[in-house]
Amino acid sequence: MNTGTQHFCVEVMKRLDIERKNGQFCDLILEVGSGDEKARLEAHRNILSAASPYFYKALNSNMKEKIEGVIRLDETSKAIMEGVLDYIYTGYVSVSEDNVYELFAKADYFDLPALKSFLSNFILENLSLSKCIVAYYFASKYQWEQLMKGTRAYIQSNFLSVAETEGFLALSCEQVKEWILSDEIIVDAEENVFEVVLRWSEKNESRKRENFRDLFRHIRFVHMSRDYLFQVILSHPLVRDNVECSSVVLNAMKSAFDGTDNSLFSQAPRNCLKTHEDVIVACGERKVFCYLPDDKVWYEMPVMDHWRNSLHHSVSVCHGKLYVMGGNQAGVVEHFDPSLGRWHEVNIPDKVAYSSAAVTMHGFLYVVGRKEGIGNQCTVHKYSPDTNQWLKVCPLSTPRSDVCAVTDGSYLYAIGGTDKTGQYLNIVERFDPRKKHVGKSSSYACKKSQCWGCSHQAKVVCIWRRFKR
Repeated sequence: MNTGTQHFCVEVMKRLDIERKNGQFCDLILEVGSGDEKARLEAHRNILSAASPYFYKALNSNMKEKIEGVIRLDETSKAIMEGVLDYIYTGYVSVSEDNVYELFAKADYFDLPALKSFLSNFILENLSLSKCIVAYYFASKYQWEQLMKGTRAYIQSNFLSVAETEGFLALSCEQVKEWILSDEIIVDAEENVFEVVLRWSEKNESRKRENFRDLFRHIRFVHMSRDYLFQVILSHPLVRDNVECSSVVLNAMKSAFDGTDNSLFSQAPRNCLKTHEDVIVACGERKVFCYLPDDKVWYEMPVMDHWRNSLHHSVSVCHGKLYVMGGNQAGVVEHFDPSLGRWHEVNIPDKVAYSSAAVTMHGFLYVVGRKEGIGNQCTVHKYSPDTNQWLKVCPLSTPRSDVCAVTDGSYLYAIGGTDKTGQYLNIVERFDPRKKHVGKSSSYACKKSQCWGCSHQAKVVCIWRRFKR
């Protein structure tokens, strides 16, 4: 629509609005209010039926409204109805904080989405800490996505301040749970969420312990500091005196502080607290590339310090660092530290096999491969990044090269490979790290049969959770 046409349409509606207010050519009466507040407003039925499905249906049926030319709206006040008519005729209505919600309710009743959008903009432009909770649940009642999305984003961005308001403290347990379950709330640390739950529970004495327990289990304790868990949470009476709450914290502590990468996956951090991103890594010779699925982009990383055969080296991730070993650099293991942006060499007492396999399990790096110069032994080395120490564990019962090593989180699987003649093997062995199998040099604490067992099940898991710089 060009400017001239638009101007013409606006002028026509202005004239029709003047006619409405002067009672000219009006063929419809709106009876609003009740008792002493009862009033009659005139309008044009063609205008109202064109603007609103509600009026169209009422005026185009066998209902008495069509015959009498009168529509009764006992629960609508004169001021609100005049505001609705102003918008229908002119596209504008005078809005204030005193009438915006009632106008919105009538806009919904009369099925006027444009007016609802107009009023939503007013509410969003005037949001504050004390009003956002009311606005959000009002939007939820009418399922108006524009207003729900805007108020939800405001509450999430100002969550800690909003959580101190009377509006938030008056929410039900289920409503509070909705917020603390969200990944999008902005907090300084996960400890803040515990403080929010505690404050709400103290304010709501009715079923205090039951509600606290219900909310408490949704806090992400694996992302809290050890000191805070010990000194603040476990010592609080609501936690200390409740076996279920204490167990939740102790289990989270066990998961977070057992030195494994698996704890990173047990409970994802809030988006505002994320310090990592998942990437896919490809490397060969000295070049390394990583692919960011979220960005759909490949990036070239710093080159490795050592050139490696592109077919016979192995790669794994441990404690957020990328480890590369084997290939033609049998005696060298190196890792990439994303926080520093460079490669570091890791000393290893024995040479890593040319065609070794590497996998991370329970926070340790395992390297599986035929020992250099020894044809009847397939060694397994275990590396602890925390102590920078390598230990030998029970070797495979069947010596082989080019073996595949994977883990399902509970067991380590060695799959296939070739024997000394180059023939492919259809053997799968399973290693149980929970056995007391760790030893030094060639002295082992248990027999091989206690650690390795035949299995035909393996789940391949290979994810690098790269920590952001």
